[in-house]
Amino acid sequence: FLIYLSNQLLLPFSHNYTLKHVAVYNITNTVESKMKGFLNTIISGTMSSATVSPNVEPVVTDDSKIIAKPTSGSTTPSSSMSSRLDEAQNSSQQKEEQDLKLALLDGLIKNHQASGDHEQALEYHNEKMLLLTDDEDRVMGLYEEAELHATLGNFEKAIASLNEALSLQPKSSMLLQGKANLFLLMGCNNEAIKLYQKLLKLTKDTVERTKVLYTLGRLSHKNGDLKVAIQYYLEELQITKSSFGKTHLECSRIYHEIARLYEELCDYRRALVFLEKALKVEKHNLEGCEGEERIEIKQLIQGTRKYIGRMHYNMGNFQKAMTYIRDQRI
Repeated sequence: FLIYLSNQLLLPFSHNYTLKHVAVYNITNTVESKMKGFLNTIISGTMSSATVSPNVEPVVTDDSKIIAKPTSGSTTPSSSMSSRLDEAQNSSQQKEEQDLKLALLDGLIKNHQASGDHEQALEYHNEKMLLLTDDEDRVMGLYEEAELHATLGNFEKAIASLNEALSLQPKSSMLLQGKANLFLLMGCNNEAIKLYQKLLKLTKDTVERTKVLYTLGRLSHKNGDLKVAIQYYLEELQITKSSFGKTHLECSRIYHEIARLYEELCDYRRALVFLEKALKVEKHNLEGCEGEERIEIKQLIQGTRKYIGRMHYNMGNFQKAMTYIRDQRI
């Protein structure tokens, strides 16, 4: 519809043009001022059509006002029926105008986001929020508001927007993860960990659980809680094995994560155990591979062998260490 407006230079809006035709993309700066004027016209109510009965057709005059013209053969309904019809029509018209306002504002928001003018986009978004009454719509609106604040570097305001949204949907994974990510950007790892732990309890999907567990493992590692991190990775490993099989290449990645943690704990023997498991998985995946994938797995195997050699060196097994480091045959 916005494309239609730009092409027609904002000709008087037809009440028969439904919002199914609305397209809120690629609004040019040339027509933006006309769109804002059109939006202001709707908000001020100057384009509200006259109340008409089913036997009365609207006529658009030259000055864009809508008047009622009786059709041939029309009859005058009773006052009570007319009142009910008027109420129904007014309600329907208000809904259409509300949807049109939201569509226009969405278009203006996207236009300014695309051009990098996030402050102006936020101003239009504030206008949009005033029109949202449904809880679900407000949750999405508050999430978008948080994204705009975050883009502008206003992390505290972004957190406040998400908190308001969480008051409406306290178990929303989208909101919890969004808030956790904001805390990470702010360097508040402990707060982020608490939110990811809450998210883990709410998440039932196995793939999503592995993602949360991986994030918790990384954050715990960063915080220096190495043994806690190992437990998160072991749980991720268990789900990965159950879902994708023991020889899935993702298992190798988790083995490496655990080995690195044991190395930091100076437990080289356990680190070696997990590295050897990783090497076994990698060799299994090499079978039947061709092209770039085969090259990548070969490089992975070579890296793992060097890592194993380093663990032997740390344990004092110098001859074995040299064997793994020098012999890079697959």
